[in-house]
Amino acid sequence: MDPAHVLREVIDSFSDVAYPGDDRIVEGFSGEDLERQRIAEQFRGHRWAGMPLEVLIENTGALAFFTPEAFRYYLPAYILVALSLYEDANTIPSDLVSALTLPTEHDTALVREVLARVPGSAVEALEEADALAQFYRSGAAERRFADRVTGLSPAQATSIRKALEYLRDAYGQDFPILGPQVALERYWSRF
Repeated sequence: MDPAHVLREVIDSFSDVAYPGDDRIVEGFSGEDLERQRIAEQFRGHRWAGMPLEVLIENTGALAFFTPEAFRYYLPAYILVALSLYEDANTIPSDLVSALTLPTEHDTALVREVLARVPGSAVEALEEADALAQFYRSGAAERRFADRVTGLSPAQATSIRKALEYLRDAYGQDFPILGPQVALERYWSRF
């Protein structure tokens, strides 16, 4: 698969996505959450096509905090970096694949398994895994995923599928769990 062709499809399919608005960049922003505040400030007013690489790399986890509108708006910027600058993209490829993977309750068991293998895993990390498990069991994780992807056009969804296929074929070995193949199997292969 030619990455240049996939990149062109992503650019073309997302070219007319509307900016979410300055107040619709992050979810649950109360003004006291410094990480959400930083993300909102760094993305506010930026077009996805002109996002500075440094801002994306400094905010690799921003996909998790975006509103559904901002997720759909900035998603192509993350895809472009993951595909064209994979080696220099920090954790953008893995964060992208994670954000594009339909969550299941089984995922929390995988997180606990990985944490158990890390020497000196903090109790706080295991407590976070337990909170994540509750989030998944409640169905909130699936609803959040649906809220984010439901507004995508068929052309956008197809370009995402192709981007995931490229990541799988070129770098699949870099994703020991929940990689591009899982994202494709759970949701994107239908496009």
